[in-house]
Amino acid sequence: KEHLIFDFSVSPPPPFQEPTSRALVTLRVDPQGFFLYWTGPSLEVDILDISYIRDTRTGRYAKLPKDPKIRETLGFGFPEQQPEDKLLTVVHGPDLVNVSFLNFMAVVQDNTAKVRRL
Repeated sequence: KEHLIFDFSVSPPPPFQEPTSRALVTLRVDPQGFFLYWTGPSLEVDILDISYIRDTRTGRYAKLPKDPKIRETLGFGFPEQQPEDKLLTVVHGPDLVNVSFLNFMAVVQDNTAKVRRL
Protein backbone atom coordinates (compact mmCIF):
# COMPACT_ATOMS: atom_id res chain seq x y z
CA LYS A 1 0.00 0.00 0.00
CA GLU A 2 1.17 3.51 -0.74
CA HIS A 3 0.47 6.46 1.51
CA LEU A 4 1.34 10.02 0.71
CA ILE A 5 2.69 11.86 3.72
CA PHE A 6 3.41 15.56 3.71
CA ASP A 7 4.89 17.51 6.60
CA PHE A 8 3.26 20.92 6.80
CA SER A 9 2.84 23.81 9.16
CA VAL A 10 -0.89 24.39 9.57
CA SER A 11 -2.90 27.21 10.97
CA PRO A 12 -6.61 26.51 10.55
CA PRO A 13 -8.26 29.86 11.33
CA PRO A 14 -11.58 30.45 13.03
CA PRO A 15 -14.14 31.83 10.56
CA PHE A 16 -13.34 35.34 9.31
CA GLN A 17 -10.17 35.66 11.41
CA GLU A 18 -6.52 35.52 10.52
CA PRO A 19 -4.63 32.69 12.25
CA THR A 20 -2.54 33.68 15.23
CA SER A 21 -0.54 30.51 15.76
CA ARG A 22 1.02 27.69 13.81
CA ALA A 23 1.75 24.07 14.60
CA LEU A 24 3.85 21.47 12.84
CA VAL A 25 1.56 18.72 11.54
CA THR A 26 1.68 15.68 9.30
CA LEU A 27 -0.97 15.84 6.58
CA ARG A 28 -2.29 12.56 5.17
CA VAL A 29 -5.05 11.01 3.08
CA ASP A 30 -6.56 7.78 4.42
CA PRO A 31 -5.89 4.58 2.40
CA GLN A 32 -9.40 4.54 0.90
CA GLY A 33 -9.14 8.21 -0.12
CA PHE A 34 -12.19 9.44 1.82
CA PHE A 35 -10.60 11.68 4.44
CA LEU A 36 -7.84 14.27 4.67
CA TYR A 37 -6.43 14.27 8.18
CA TRP A 38 -3.53 15.71 10.10
CA THR A 39 -1.91 15.18 13.47
CA GLY A 40 0.02 17.71 15.47
CA PRO A 41 2.46 17.54 18.37
CA SER A 42 -0.35 16.64 20.78
CA LEU A 43 -1.27 13.66 18.52
CA GLU A 44 -4.83 14.98 18.30
CA VAL A 45 -6.29 14.17 14.87
CA ASP A 46 -8.22 16.68 12.76
CA ILE A 47 -10.28 15.19 9.93
CA LEU A 48 -11.81 16.68 6.79
CA ASP A 49 -14.14 14.63 4.57
CA ILE A 50 -12.77 14.92 1.04
CA SER A 51 -16.30 15.30 -0.37
CA TYR A 52 -16.41 18.73 1.35
CA ILE A 53 -13.29 20.00 -0.44
CA ARG A 54 -14.37 22.56 -3.04
CA ASP A 55 -10.96 23.70 -4.27
CA THR A 56 -7.25 23.38 -3.58
CA ARG A 57 -4.79 26.14 -4.36
CA THR A 58 -1.03 26.05 -4.48
CA GLY A 59 1.77 28.51 -5.09
CA ARG A 60 0.75 32.04 -5.96
CA TYR A 61 -2.95 31.07 -5.96
CA ALA A 62 -2.87 29.96 -2.33
CA LYS A 63 -4.19 32.31 0.34
CA LEU A 64 -1.39 34.42 1.81
CA PRO A 65 -1.38 35.48 5.48
CA LYS A 66 -2.40 39.11 5.99
CA ASP A 67 -0.69 39.68 9.33
CA PRO A 68 2.77 41.22 8.72
CA LYS A 69 4.26 39.39 11.72
CA ILE A 70 3.17 36.00 10.41
CA ARG A 71 4.33 36.86 6.88
CA GLU A 72 7.76 37.80 8.22
CA THR A 73 7.98 34.66 10.37
CA LEU A 74 7.13 32.46 7.39
CA GLY A 75 9.74 34.13 5.19
CA PHE A 76 7.62 36.33 2.93
CA GLY A 77 9.49 39.35 1.66
CA PHE A 78 12.65 37.35 0.97
CA PRO A 79 12.46 36.39 -2.73
CA GLU A 80 15.35 33.93 -2.48
CA GLN A 81 13.28 31.72 -0.14
CA GLN A 82 10.15 31.62 -2.37
CA PRO A 83 7.70 30.71 0.43
CA GLU A 84 4.78 30.91 -2.02
CA ASP A 85 6.00 27.64 -3.57
CA LYS A 86 5.43 25.88 -0.24
CA LEU A 87 1.79 27.00 0.27
CA LEU A 88 -1.35 24.87 0.03
CA THR A 89 -4.86 26.22 0.63
CA VAL A 90 -7.77 23.80 0.99
CA VAL A 91 -11.18 25.40 0.42
CA HIS A 92 -13.93 23.34 2.05
CA GLY A 93 -17.58 23.62 2.98
CA PRO A 94 -21.03 22.08 2.59
CA ASP A 95 -21.65 24.08 -0.62
CA LEU A 96 -19.93 26.61 -2.88
CA VAL A 97 -21.20 29.62 -0.90
CA ASN A 98 -20.37 28.68 2.70
CA VAL A 99 -16.67 27.88 2.51
CA SER A 100 -13.73 27.96 4.90
CA PHE A 101 -10.02 27.97 4.21
CA LEU A 102 -7.28 25.76 5.66
CA ASN A 103 -3.79 27.05 5.01
CA PHE A 104 -0.76 24.78 5.01
CA MET A 105 2.90 25.57 4.43
CA ALA A 106 5.49 22.88 3.74
CA VAL A 107 8.50 22.96 6.04
CA VAL A 108 11.20 21.06 4.20
CA GLN A 109 14.71 21.93 3.06
CA ASP A 110 14.33 21.77 -0.73
CA ASN A 111 11.13 23.86 -1.20
CA THR A 112 8.99 20.81 -2.03
CA ALA A 113 6.91 18.55 0.16
CA LYS A 114 8.51 15.18 0.74
CA VAL A 115 6.56 12.18 -0.47
CA ARG A 116 7.31 9.02 1.44
CA ARG A 117 6.00 5.53 0.85
CA LEU A 118 5.10 3.36 3.80
